[in-house]
Amino acid sequence: MKKIVEVLKYFGYSNSEIKLITDTLLITGSLSLEELSRKAETLMFFGYSYKQALKVISNHPKIFFMREEEITFKIKDFLDAGYDLKTIVKITSELPRLFRFNLDTLNKKKEDIMSLGYNEEQFYKLVGRFPRILTFDGESLNYEFNHLLDIGYNKDQVINLTLKYPSIYSFDEATIDSKFSSFMELGFNKEEVLIMTNNYPGLYGSDIDKLKDKKAYYDYIGISFIFLEDTTQLIQGIDLTYARYEYFKSIGKTIDRSNYRDLFMSQRHFISKYGVTNKEIKDKFCSFSSKVKTLQLRKV
Repeated sequence: MKKIVEVLKYFGYSNSEIKLITDTLLITGSLSLEELSRKAETLMFFGYSYKQALKVISNHPKIFFMREEEITFKIKDFLDAGYDLKTIVKITSELPRLFRFNLDTLNKKKEDIMSLGYNEEQFYKLVGRFPRILTFDGESLNYEFNHLLDIGYNKDQVINLTLKYPSIYSFDEATIDSKFSSFMELGFNKEEVLIMTNNYPGLYGSDIDKLKDKKAYYDYIGISFIFLEDTTQLIQGIDLTYARYEYFKSIGKTIDRSNYRDLFMSQRHFISKYGVTNKEIKDKFCSFSSKVKTLQLRKV
């Protein structure tokens, strides 16, 4: 065991990865650096980086017992199922246990997902963005898809939503319903929530308390229309929006519907237009959180 640990350390594994490997397989034999190198080199031949190869091997230790030809056959199964090498490297690096799947399993997963209404291009895009979807059974996916239809989205909207935010498939029914209700509690009706979440499906992963702060502040400065009309701008943290708004006030610039997007410029464009960095204005102006009570008093 001591020799194996030394080999794994030499090869670049962290202590936690070494523990995972030895705990999972209880390796008691010998493992040479040459053997380990051949496993990594086989993966690297197909386009894995050194770091990705290490991750795959550490998270799927059975590769230690696979011949190089077997690893190649596993890659071939993915190729035969229609995946390109770039996608194969990405999804198996993120989720090495996908190496357990054979061609029949991969084809069945594809059939289950496409039966929901995704075309082939959308299927590979969905898996590339959320490899874990391949570990879900067809019945569960069908249930989640139909639950989104029951909420009020049409089929095209569900496909759009899940392609942009595929992690929603990992949410249970109660979580989705709770999120939807929380959006309505911000002051929006059902149709408006459907519009907002279709525009920016990532809202389902947002912190509700932070959204409440944004709604209150954007109401205060007169740009709350972005919730419905330009929803993706909600990605930006409120501290930065607040600091930029205060900066604009300090230079005599009024923000309204015609120029509100200046609040949400990328840092590169903001520097180019105004000559200051995000850090400089955030350092100069207090954070939003320190002004919440003052803001609430003003509203009263």
